Amino acid sequence: MNTGRKNQMMKKRVGIISKGSPGKVVRRRPRASEEEQLLIRTVLSDIKKMEQKGVLVRNGRLWKFNF
Repeated sequence: MNTGRKNQMMKKRVGIISKGSPGKVVRRRPRASEEEQLLIRTVLSDIKKMEQKGVLVRNGRLWKFNF
């Protein structure tokens, strides 16, 4: 699967109207609900607190430093 085709697929999934074929129904990216937004916010604040303590969080992994 070459990259161009893949990008088209991703665009379709996300809900960007690609040029050509007007009148096609396009699915929008679902908005995060209130609970999800709250959860995301709390998780982010937790990560910030941990970083202040000296635990680096990057893409879901914990990296400890300055023990």
